[in-house]
Amino acid sequence: MASYEEWNEALLKYVISGMPRGSRIYLAIDDEAINFISGTLNTLPGNFLEVIQERCIRNNNVRLNHLSVEPIIFQEQHHQTPPYFGFLCFMVLAAYRMGDNVDQGVARGDYFYHFNSMLGLPVDQGRPSAMEGGAEKSLWENWNNWLRVNGYEPTASMRGERYFTYARSQPLLRQSDKDSLWNFFSNYQNKYPDFLDKDEIILKLRHDFNYLTKYLQELIEVDGKLGSQRYEALADAIFEVFGMWVASGKQSERTEAFRDTFSNPLLMGLYRTENFRSNESQFYLLPKQPKRSIQDIEITVTFKSENAALIVDRPGWFETLKWNIAIDEIEKGLELITNSSRVANKLILPKRDFWILLPDPEFRDSGIFASWEERPELGIPFLLLAKKELETDLKVLKNEGLLVWSKTPKEIGAWLEFSDLVVVSDAWTGVSIAQKNLLNQLRPRNSTTISLNGGLKDPNTNAWLVNHGPEITIFTFERDLELQIIRVGEDEVYESFTVNSNDKKQPKWDVPGRYLIRARSESDSDSGRERQVAIIDWDAITLSTPEKHGSIQMENQSIFGAWVKEG
Repeated sequence: MASYEEWNEALLKYVISGMPRGSRIYLAIDDEAINFISGTLNTLPGNFLEVIQERCIRNNNVRLNHLSVEPIIFQEQHHQTPPYFGFLCFMVLAAYRMGDNVDQGVARGDYFYHFNSMLGLPVDQGRPSAMEGGAEKSLWENWNNWLRVNGYEPTASMRGERYFTYARSQPLLRQSDKDSLWNFFSNYQNKYPDFLDKDEIILKLRHDFNYLTKYLQELIEVDGKLGSQRYEALADAIFEVFGMWVASGKQSERTEAFRDTFSNPLLMGLYRTENFRSNESQFYLLPKQPKRSIQDIEITVTFKSENAALIVDRPGWFETLKWNIAIDEIEKGLELITNSSRVANKLILPKRDFWILLPDPEFRDSGIFASWEERPELGIPFLLLAKKELETDLKVLKNEGLLVWSKTPKEIGAWLEFSDLVVVSDAWTGVSIAQKNLLNQLRPRNSTTISLNGGLKDPNTNAWLVNHGPEITIFTFERDLELQIIRVGEDEVYESFTVNSNDKKQPKWDVPGRYLIRARSESDSDSGRERQVAIIDWDAITLSTPEKHGSIQMENQSIFGAWVKEG
């Protein structure tokens, strides 16, 4: 039997693994997740409730004081697993079990009916007496800070004065929703060819709206719109079901065997550099890391009769593969076979009509563009690789004042590379072009962008040095935003400004620590846009080997700054 600590560690890996920095994190813990994790821990699913009861029940009541921790502020706390995390996952599991009305104003007692039943407490007692006053609130707030410190965006929030709504804010798709989607894809598989991307699937589901269950209709109507805070997470969850259905050979029923299958093909993006001599664009494959990869597994991929191991680069991404990819290979798409049947049996470069390539989010001035995100950010220049026939659509968007660019597109075979596109407007509603998916993916998901530029940065810790922090630039469609610099874990406003679009601010950054940059307008119903900044002392700088940095390839030599390596 596994211990509470083992479940705690495994649950955190399940939620975080494969998620790039900046991702919005949901605790998508349901019965399928518990079944999957129990298998990796060589125990039974029921063991999870047993360890929760053992850890959290005292004298027939819920006790949480031993799970509380000090606020997470400092660098050394980054990789510590919060001791309360297993209990928060348990709270979300209770929300998943509530039935069809998870997000439709279900009565308070219905949540605690499931909560108490799972803990072996009287089901009709409502909130346990030891939890009165919202004993779990501090745990959720600490979890949100843990995510911020680690570069992620929290999603857990409370509605009104009901503390259990923190847990209710987390569920996305329940088991019944996944079964329903699986059956729908099977019944209408002629409309859903292999390896559509997630935005195309959402568009098709919105078109087939009347064929979905009522709950899925409501979910897609509210959260399946670009601009919704939950859009990306919902699209990912639906795309995962679609990928499992394709991987199963498009079986008509989602049986237990497929419910426990997490060996989806891994998607790859494009990684683009430019030859400094010829100015030719060079493209490489950028594999995503598998999500929910609790155990460390070595993956080797085969391409062009050669093998290459996948090496972790940063959260969410492997390093680029060594092969230079030709434009005709990009046009046709690629499928690479791996040595893993459990995590990812193949790597897929989807066949697309265009690729949005964004600057490296951790090193924006590096000159490297890649598929770090699906959508551009307002005000941030990006690169678009598109088939020539899409130029007409792009000119429509430019004439509508939605996009701007100044440089002449570079011709690469039957494709065009636009190198300095910028999104400058939010008036996308009512605009019509032939390529609907291009319109959807170019539309920014947020009305405000917080851009960090300059300063002196330690690339190994992704932190700036004290007194040399970044300049903040705001791009927004709003007016008179409140820009706050907040010390994480202390709720202390370090500096505050009123800003409008294109305003630049240079905070002092004279005290080491973790900071939350928050830009919020009066019309924002939530906390607004957020970014994280870490400031460290000079003695906290870390060294790394040259191989961890970009190189220039010169025939049989690799140049890493002043260091030249043969071979």
